[in-house]
Formats: sequence, C-alpha cells, structure tokens
Amino acid sequence: NLTKAVLFGAGLRDADLYRADLYQANLKEANLRHASLRFADLTEAKLTGATLSFAHLTCAHLVGADLSGVSFKGTNLTGANLSRSDLRGANFTDANLTDTLFEGALISVSTFHTISAVGSGAIFRNVHVEQDYAQK
Repeated sequence: NLTKAVLFGAGLRDADLYRADLYQANLKEANLRHASLRFADLTEAKLTGATLSFAHLTCAHLVGADLSGVSFKGTNLTGANLSRSDLRGANFTDANLTDTLFEGALISVSTFHTISAVGSGAIFRNVHVEQDYAQK
C-alpha cells in the first residue's frame, strides 16, 4: 500500500507496480519509463513532469490525477480512466488509447494535437480544452 507515498523524482524505471495502491501519491518528476502500472490506483496522484513513456497502464485508474506535463509517449493506456484529470502539456504521441476514458479532463490545445489515438474507441466526454499557457 503506497497511499499518499512521497516518491518525488523516484527512479522507478521498469518497476512492476501491478495493482499498486498509489492513491494521492506524490510522483512528481518520477521516472516510470517502461513501468508496469496495470490496474494500479493512481486516483488524485500528483505526477506533474513524470515520465511514463512506454509504460503499461492498462485499466489503470487515474481519476482526478495531476498529469500536467507528463510524457505518455508510446504508453499503453488501454481501458485506463483519466476522468477529471489535468492533462495540460501532456504528450500522448503514439500512445494506445483504446477505450481510454477522458470524461471531464482538462486538456491543452498542444496536448490534444499529440493524441494520435493508436487503436480505436478513446472516449472524450465533457473534455475542457484550454489554450496553451504560452498562447494566453
């Protein structure tokens, strides 16, 4: 149980965190490249600036998480729930978003443009798209 754990800047590359309970954990700037977070609970976790490139987040629960500036490049997010999360400045280039739920998420224009939606069925309901900070 890693609920509310402080893992700021942690080196967790290739870590196996299958079904990990990371509710409200602080993972800001953590390196989770190639990590397995399948079925993990990251509800309201803080991952600002973290690297999740090529990670496996199949069916992960990221509701209300701060994912601003996170790299999801090449990440498998099949069936993940990103509802009400802050995705401003996140990068989804080549991510698998099959059946990924973005209900009520906050997304910047530049983030939206990186969503190539490899696979099909990404679900966007009530998404809030903002101008990028530099454009304001």
